[in-house]
Amino acid sequence: MSRQEGGRVEEKRRSAGELPEEVERLGYARRYLITPEGRALVEAFVDFFQREDRNARILELGCGDGFWLETLRNLGFRRLIGIDRSLPLLELAAEKGLDVRCGDLYDLDVRNVFDIVLFCDTLEHLPDPEGALLRAHRALKTHGTLFVLAPVYESFRCRWQRVVLRRSRWEQAQEDDPSHLQAFSSSRLIELLEAAHFSPEHLAYVANWWPGGRLVSVPRGRWGQVGGACCD
Repeated sequence: MSRQEGGRVEEKRRSAGELPEEVERLGYARRYLITPEGRALVEAFVDFFQREDRNARILELGCGDGFWLETLRNLGFRRLIGIDRSLPLLELAAEKGLDVRCGDLYDLDVRNVFDIVLFCDTLEHLPDPEGALLRAHRALKTHGTLFVLAPVYESFRCRWQRVVLRRSRWEQAQEDDPSHLQAFSSSRLIELLEAAHFSPEHLAYVANWWPGGRLVSVPRGRWGQVGGACCD
């Protein structure tokens, strides 16, 4: 994995056809500040990390342009590292002064190093989320924390679409983002965490728009799930 040097990132390898697709997504993280759902996710993220030790060593897998790492830095965290495969997105992260590396998370081979590992809107893009979670488990110290943010498509609207319109969860995931390789339910996501030897301790859901255009707080949300899991 290559390290950020002088505001640039050298790429280790890149999948065929990855760059054009990623270039189109350079502004993807802006939705966290523009949309009500995104702002709700940011608020939940900040609330979760306010109680964490500011000296914690934190790794984000699939860090993109560094939006969440920058948020953590603004909260006072300093020991931050991000890994991603997209050179254009890492260039943006490096311009923010973040410590980012270019590489494939499936090549990650470190043990008992980090206090916290993050997957923020990443697991749903992976062909083998359980394998990625196992890598994260090895990278964490004993009793370390895994933080996961992922869409689960369990809001009132999504359930209504599946019952009335016969839309599948997979169709909803593809409509949300065609690059999604997974369409999680909450139960499936928890199963994956437990299979990778994590014990879910904190779950929160962010709701999407209900009919009438009002963002409401309900126990299910299409847009994302915020969760903390303890490493056994």
